[in-house]
Amino acid sequence: MACIVTNLAASVGGLTWLIIDFIQLERRWGAIGWCSGAVAGLVAITPAAGFVPPWSAVVIGAVASACCNHATRLKYYFNIDDQLDVFAIHCVGGIVGNLLTYFLDGFPNDSGIFAADYIAALDGFTKIRGGWINHNYIQLAYQLCNCVTGFLYAFTVTYLILLVMNYIPGLSLRVSVESELRGIDHSELGQSAYDLQEFEAVPEPLYSAPSQSVTPSSGADQMSEKEKKAE
Repeated sequence: MACIVTNLAASVGGLTWLIIDFIQLERRWGAIGWCSGAVAGLVAITPAAGFVPPWSAVVIGAVASACCNHATRLKYYFNIDDQLDVFAIHCVGGIVGNLLTYFLDGFPNDSGIFAADYIAALDGFTKIRGGWINHNYIQLAYQLCNCVTGFLYAFTVTYLILLVMNYIPGLSLRVSVESELRGIDHSELGQSAYDLQEFEAVPEPLYSAPSQSVTPSSGADQMSEKEKKAE
């Protein structure tokens, strides 16, 4: 069951992202959009794999992909340098997956909206109360508290770690403007990660025929030439 719902959520997530981009952007498909949607579906289904029925994996993949797609616009509003959309896909996708379904080993009562007791029992010994499918509605509030607590803990600890690193010589978080414009691969590694010279320079042809300017003659000139020949 875990394999089935994982593939379903990833596939539906990729399709949902493509449909949203097709409608809102330039009405064309893109490989980056498909990969982003598939990863969003995978992130959201991770807590749910093995605890949800296949039909709910379709919902989880679609909802997570739509939320992550719209969350990619947050970096423009808050001026955040997140070219890989890590926050939009992994953080937002994780929150969506946590709210929809979540299960912690050792805490058999932790399950979100789509967790079903009969799916978890397929292994023969796991027992959960289930989520909204089993009319356990209060669990969604527990999941929301879990999301807020986990987010605050991760943000605070990460901020402290980066703050300490920023004051350690050689571990500064930002490079100079010159290094960033030149490219981190050149500044830090001394080599080019992407060789784009073939796209930047247009090669000149090996041989070019000499240009000859031909001016078409008018009708009067043609008549005068014929008259000269006749004479």
